[in-house]
Amino acid sequence: MTDRNSAKRRRAAQNRAAREALAARRARATGAGGQVETAKPAATGAGSTGVKRPSRRPQVAPVSEPSNPLARRLARITSVPGGRAVLFGFLFSLVAAGLLLAVPVVPQAVLDVPAAVVADLRADGDIPEATAKAKADDDPVYRSTYLTEVAGPGAAIVAVPVLMAGAALVSARRPNRTRAFTIGAFALALFLVFIPPLGIYYLFSAAGVGIGAYQSRRADREAAAAKGPDDAPDDDD
Repeated sequence: MTDRNSAKRRRAAQNRAAREALAARRARATGAGGQVETAKPAATGAGSTGVKRPSRRPQVAPVSEPSNPLARRLARITSVPGGRAVLFGFLFSLVAAGLLLAVPVVPQAVLDVPAAVVADLRADGDIPEATAKAKADDDPVYRSTYLTEVAGPGAAIVAVPVLMAGAALVSARRPNRTRAFTIGAFALALFLVFIPPLGIYYLFSAAGVGIGAYQSRRADREAAAAKGPDDAPDDDD
């Protein structure tokens, strides 16, 4: 009877130890699983599938061209080096041509007679005292008149600088724009020098085209320097 009781106690103790060991293993497994679950949100938050990292490349907004063809063409012209200055030079040439044709700005002699005749007319009282005194002192008397009244069909010469500046403007989108700008500035300078009564009105036009030529040439030099000798074509090929 005593042996049977002792056997029951041993089996009960073994069963209790097995249950305690099983409970301990479950507890350890549950603790490890909790650590994994708590670590996953942190890994997900730092990973690429969680919060998106900001891109290092700057986002460039697309440039929309104007719908108006004229505005689109002007935008393309002003985008090249020197194009804006040449555009202003062309506009100044239009203003100068309109001023010469629409406003009496051309000087014209009022009375072109010898001083002796002026003295006789002055004595007879046929001309005003102020005009007679001016002519007697050999000082010319001028009045402002229209170019068309003085030059007639020759007034069309005012279109020559407009064509020069316009040709430079049209060449703004071409590869040889620097040469075109330089030729246009040189031609306007010649017009200014050889026809000073009219050329003085195109001073700002010549300055605009000249500045455009300088800016374009400087941009070409900077582009050539940026390429370097390594990008130059090989003459041995």
